Amino acid sequence: MTGQISSDMLEFLTQEGGARHGSDFLKALASHLGQSLDVDYVLIDRLSGDPNVASIIACYTRDGSVLEGSYRLEGTPCENVIGKSFCLYPSGVRGLFPNDTVLADMSAESYVGLPLWGSRGNALGLIAAIDRKPMISAEPVATVMRLAAARAATEIERHGVEVELARSSAYNRGVIDASPDAMFVVDTLGRVIDVNDAAEELTGSPRAELVH
Repeated sequence: MTGQISSDMLEFLTQEGGARHGSDFLKALASHLGQSLDVDYVLIDRLSGDPNVASIIACYTRDGSVLEGSYRLEGTPCENVIGKSFCLYPSGVRGLFPNDTVLADMSAESYVGLPLWGSRGNALGLIAAIDRKPMISAEPVATVMRLAAARAATEIERHGVEVELARSSAYNRGVIDASPDAMFVVDTLGRVIDVNDAAEELTGSPRAELVH
């Protein structure tokens, strides 16, 4: 059984990993994981600017409801996962975390979670499977979730890099356009790859015609 679930996950990652990216892929991953493990909930969370706050970026619910928003980690099983290791509560999880209102709303009985690590060893977030019944065996759950966690971490980190690049590009664009002098940005082959507003005014040509 464990081998079949793992094979299904590897096939999913191979097929969907190249076809989808970002939130679309993470949502598909959460859904596939939830159905494979036959659990009621799967959450993929990312740490926000506050290390004590996590944001739900993808989820699966058996009943089709949507879980979203941010929550504080204190007093939740997720607090024991972030930046640490595999964490399993096979039964009675609500009794262990009586202040976790999300678990109460879910009528959760069992919980398993794994941290998501960046390529530099930094904590990115977590992935968790939650069920309304006890988890009889942790082995198939742990194996498949490790596969899912590795791919989820890669996707979250890639998205973070893209956001930073976009911010950097926007900043550089602002700096270039703020200059009163005509500026031409060229690559190593001498091709013009960008110009500023002053360059357009100087040449009388739009950026689209100046950039090659």
